[in-house]
Formats: sequence, structure tokens, C-alpha cells
Amino acid sequence: MQDRCTLKRENGETIIELKVTDPNEFYNPFDPSPAAQKDLRAETAGYILETLTGKEKSVRFVIYLEEKLYRNSELSSGIGHAVSAYFKSKQSAAKHRHLIEKQKGRRYLIRGLLFLIVCVVLSSLITTFSENSIVYAVGQSLVVIGWVALWKPAEFYLYENRDLKNDISLMKMLSDACIEVREMA
Repeated sequence: MQDRCTLKRENGETIIELKVTDPNEFYNPFDPSPAAQKDLRAETAGYILETLTGKEKSVRFVIYLEEKLYRNSELSSGIGHAVSAYFKSKQSAAKHRHLIEKQKGRRYLIRGLLFLIVCVVLSSLITTFSENSIVYAVGQSLVVIGWVALWKPAEFYLYENRDLKNDISLMKMLSDACIEVREMA
């Protein structure tokens, strides 16, 4: 599919041109749905996503169909709907994944904070009653382990949360993109 996809930028708009000579190269051949509801082939969707930088403000699809495909009204009208529907379903999946990850992030944060409190209290108790350097090292190790327990929630709130939101925005932009279907010259 890579040789049949091109990316152009005009006046701040990103134009993704797709040339389709065989529907099985565009659609998932194992999807029995009608053309307007079929999933895109993984390679097609992957190429579209890989070519985008994530900084696009506006995207437009121009899909060129071979003459016999263009004359097939079901395919011609359905192909644009399929692209929109595909990215809309990906947007929905990304929203669901973000919701699940946020819930996990909150659970991890609460667990991490409780564990940190327990570790700090244990460290204080251990080091208060002994001046031995080994006991002091064990107490400090407990504090470090407590802080390490916050690694995962910190990673989510600092990095993964933003990445998931960017994925949702990208899928929304692609699902809302203007789609033109033209006959291949």
C-alpha cells in the first residue's frame, strides 16, 4: 500500500492521497461487512498513521479509484464512509483505553502513596530505636522503596496520559476529515 499512498501539505492542510486498484488491498479482506462498514486493512491504516506527525491541524483524504471501482456506486460511496467509521471506532477504543488507564493510574497512585507512608513510618520506627549503621541503611532503603512505588503513577500522569489524549485527538481529526473520492486518471 505504501506505493499507493502519498502525503502532501498545502496551505497548512495535510492531504492523504490513496490509490485503490483492488478493494482487498484497501479493506480488511476478512471483514464480511458491506463496503461502508468494513475495517481498513491494517497496512493501510498503519501507513496513514505512520505518515502523520501528530502536529497536523487539518487532514483531508483524496481517494483515487480505478475506473471500474469508481463506477461501482456501492464501493465508491462506501469507501469514504468506511474511512470515517474506521477512525471513529479507533477514537472510541482510544477513549475507552484512556478511561481504563486513568482508573488504573488513580489506583496505583493511592496504593503508592499508602505504601510510601507505611515505608516512611517503618523507617522512622526502625531508625529511632537503633543507632546501628546497618539498621539506618535498612530504614533508608524502605524510604527509597516507598518512593519507587510511585514510579508507575508518576509515569502515567507525566507521560502516558498526554500520549493517550493525543491518540484520541488524532483519531477524531481523521474520523472528521473531509474525504473526496475521485476516478483515477
